Amino acid sequence: MLETILPTASPDFMSDIFDFFSLASYNWIFRLTTVTFAIISSTTYIWSRVLHYLSLYYETSITIDSDDPIHTHVMSWLAVNVSTRRLQARTAKASGYSEDQTRVMEYNASARDGKFHLIEWQKFTKPDFEPHVGEHIFFFRGRRFWITRNKDDSLAQDQLISGNQLSINKSEYIRISCWGQSADPIKEFLQESKSIYLTQECSKTRIFRAKEITWSPRWYCAATRATRPISTISLDESTKKALLRDVNEFLNPKAPRWCIVLLEDIDTVDISRRRDGSAGGDQGKGEHKTQMTLSGLLNAIDGVASHEGRILIMTTNHPEVLDPALVRKGRVDLEVPFGLATKEQIVNLFTIMYSHDYDDEEQGDEIAKEKLIAAALRFGDLLDADTFSPAEITEFLMVRKDDYWKALRDVTQWKEEVLAKREEVTKRFRELRDKRG
Repeated sequence: MLETILPTASPDFMSDIFDFFSLASYNWIFRLTTVTFAIISSTTYIWSRVLHYLSLYYETSITIDSDDPIHTHVMSWLAVNVSTRRLQARTAKASGYSEDQTRVMEYNASARDGKFHLIEWQKFTKPDFEPHVGEHIFFFRGRRFWITRNKDDSLAQDQLISGNQLSINKSEYIRISCWGQSADPIKEFLQESKSIYLTQECSKTRIFRAKEITWSPRWYCAATRATRPISTISLDESTKKALLRDVNEFLNPKAPRWCIVLLEDIDTVDISRRRDGSAGGDQGKGEHKTQMTLSGLLNAIDGVASHEGRILIMTTNHPEVLDPALVRKGRVDLEVPFGLATKEQIVNLFTIMYSHDYDDEEQGDEIAKEKLIAAALRFGDLLDADTFSPAEITEFLMVRKDDYWKALRDVTQWKEEVLAKREEVTKRFRELRDKRG
């Protein structure tokens, strides 16, 4: 039949064609593939064993837990200096003053109707990016490092006072490695990342809060805020200098380890027993309330078991109700009263409110600054010293923060209205007192 269809084709020729397309003719390809696979597999295995033994005897690594501040230093450095295709995005936290000012200028440049739009403002908040979980390679001072980021989400059982609680323990740690038998290169990298991070954070105030862990309570950084300049504090210059001098002497590195403890509105603390024998708060009413004894508070402040090296700051609106033992000399070394605004404070409040547009000396208009200073002095002349509180003046300026000329025009009428209201309140109080006899 083949000869009928292809008369010129011989049976041997067709047999050669079938042999050419048969599986047997590709034996050399399979043999080559097998040999290549064997070489790659053996090489991979040998190389993995070599790396294993090298890592045992010639690799140095340092592991950092996510709860340690060093973890934040390293991740901040990696987010800026390491280029990788595997990133993790997260919402940016509150930034510093300069970055916020950049966002403000970008927003103002794009605003059309002069109104504030929250959605438009959020568009200028760019997310932060950092290396994702896994291994990443980077170079520092000419040396090759690799960092491995691991996350562990495991069930953990916390035993609380009220019982057992099952929670998810989300822990993370990073391991930084390099070749060599000394950890000095990694230590230098950690010190460098810490220095860079703290340099960026030097103009910020870090707020720490206690972490609610029963057996191992610890402090964690809850937020950072741009540091408020001392010039924005409405206080006499002599008092500010004395306060800063006292704090700086205490924070000297030669002094013991220190911290700052702030007790706000100390007069509202529910102290169960005063020294005069009177009880504080409601005794024996309703549910059980946790109360603090005066003795316990005093021991916590400067008792035998208290920690030394602390700046204790207590605020109160009613110093007359505080127990004398709490504010005695030696326990309270410096009292700073915040009274009615002096002439200098009035001028400073006005300058602080309207000087935000001229903070940059290179871009600010010197003539506009001089006009602002002259307006501040004029504002100080229109208000009487020791008559209005800084809060009242700030409230007046806040509603006119976009135009200080309007503040100058309205201040006389505002002063008369405030004094008239005070006189009316005083008159009613006298009438009520006279009626009660």
